[in-house]
Amino acid sequence: MHPAVRLIIDKSSSFEYASFLQEELDFWLNEAQDRFIKQRLYGNNYKGEKFDQTQKRIDDLRSLIKISTSINLSVSSLGSNVVECNLPVTDATNPYMFYLNSTVYNTGGTVALQSGETIRFDLISRYIKDSINDPYILRPLVVFYNNTTDKIAFIYGDEFVPTTCDITYIKKPKKLVFGTPGTYETNTSELPEHTHREIVTICAELLIENIESPRVQTFSQINASKAE
Repeated sequence: MHPAVRLIIDKSSSFEYASFLQEELDFWLNEAQDRFIKQRLYGNNYKGEKFDQTQKRIDDLRSLIKISTSINLSVSSLGSNVVECNLPVTDATNPYMFYLNSTVYNTGGTVALQSGETIRFDLISRYIKDSINDPYILRPLVVFYNNTTDKIAFIYGDEFVPTTCDITYIKKPKKLVFGTPGTYETNTSELPEHTHREIVTICAELLIENIESPRVQTFSQINASKAE
């Protein structure tokens, strides 16, 4: 990736003095990788396609999709009909980055149920059971919040009481480094190989903007026509 970035911005290592240090290119490649993930996941890209809308978008992020299974749910302080667990943010192998989906199970795991929609935290009072509110909730609703740790909570009705869950999510990719990889670092992007040139292109665009090159006026338009 380093030689590719230098060639695209016309700053190859054949020059006596490199324009960017290895550590600087590492920073911008990680920034590009992070932007690539968000663009492909949420649709802020040239084609306006988000994850799961096309096979290309699925393939772009497939290597980062992980599932944490059989997570025990505990009673939540949010309400009597709410259970919760910690998000796998600190997982040493597959740390949580973005939520995709979840499945909940009843006692003994005899029944599995796909969770319902994610709701805003300021709306949960509509669904919390109390002396005057007894909501009918077919699929447990999902809410995220932080109480010392990052949590996912499920608001449920009397029809189904969840006790464990599986969480499907996009994991945080390993940090890209040029030198010897340390803890949760890598020399090669964990994303599929076909995405590497697209990440390099995003990196080059960021660098051209960063050095205030006049090429920034034409670079995006030229590369907008690339197949992705």
